[in-house]
Amino acid sequence: MTEHKFSIKEALRVGWEATKKDFKFFFGVLGIVFLIILIAALIDPTRVVVIIVAAIAIILGLILISLRYHDKKHVRRLDFFRVHKIFLTFLLSAIVYHLIVIIGLLLFIIPGIIWAIQFKFYGHFIVDKGIGPIEALKLSSRLTKGVKWDLFWFNVILIGILIAGILMFLIGLFVAIPLIMVSTAHVYRELLKTS
Repeated sequence: MTEHKFSIKEALRVGWEATKKDFKFFFGVLGIVFLIILIAALIDPTRVVVIIVAAIAIILGLILISLRYHDKKHVRRLDFFRVHKIFLTFLLSAIVYHLIVIIGLLLFIIPGIIWAIQFKFYGHFIVDKGIGPIEALKLSSRLTKGVKWDLFWFNVILIGILIAGILMFLIGLFVAIPLIMVSTAHVYRELLKTS
């Protein structure tokens, strides 16, 4: 069996280069993200359903755009809205994923962290392969086998980048989010090569 592997440094380099090169494009994508958040807030900020629908739409759109961008396919900002067909599949997967992680966190925290990493790429599989929720979780589990420790440190760095973006009066998010998106897409593709 081929050993799964990826380079954190290379993933961050790919994300940074993409962010620098196509900053205008990603700025427009994030403009759509903030528009969705604004609309959800205007509809009714107290309704959990509205917030969940908006969050899922955002995550799905970002995964689709980051994968298409990484694969050097023609990508437009409006591709953000091409995920309606897999919305319910992703919603079901997200519910299962978060239940698994919550149960893990209740079991002395460490299992929750391990399972969060183990099933991290379920959304990428749904967007990329058009498969069902359980299959996506199983494939993510296989993909992350043997690289959980590397993925843990990768996620720690990504969280640091996100926090830095927030601390820079939220303006830094226009750099942090594209960097995170493309870096994660790169790691997913690299792990697929060795799976």
